[in-house]
Amino acid sequence: MFRDNTEALKCRVLYMKYMTELLTTNNLEYDEHRVSSWSTHMIISPEFEWNKIERDGEIIGFVIINNSPDFSDNIDVYIEDVYIKPEYRRRGIVTGVIKQVLEKYKGKYIGLSVINTNQVARLFWLSIFSSLNVLPETAINEHLTDMYFKMGD
Repeated sequence: MFRDNTEALKCRVLYMKYMTELLTTNNLEYDEHRVSSWSTHMIISPEFEWNKIERDGEIIGFVIINNSPDFSDNIDVYIEDVYIKPEYRRRGIVTGVIKQVLEKYKGKYIGLSVINTNQVARLFWLSIFSSLNVLPETAINEHLTDMYFKMGD
């Protein structure tokens, strides 16, 4: 998980930056106290697997997996959050990490949600699905599109 408390703190700070960017960019309510509480929970709870993305000793992003999603009987794991610093985007880094992470979940049902107004994320996930030869089931809600798929064996 984390090598030490300093690394956990760096991930939490990066997560807070990510949430600020995500919510404000998509014109959604940002409650700093709620985001802070949630980020602390994600750091200390064993059901969250942090796949850190590092370059030259610096944490530049993450893929967070929830190994115990309790909101659906049909989902084995849930891709909670994906982030990479802007200066590292569009280089294929996150795509490679996601494919590596998903290899561990062959034969499992995986879920994720994308904010409806986040077209970049929607196109990103469609390209991931295409490269993996999977067709996700989708459910569109007021603010989110939920996607579910089974990783091939």
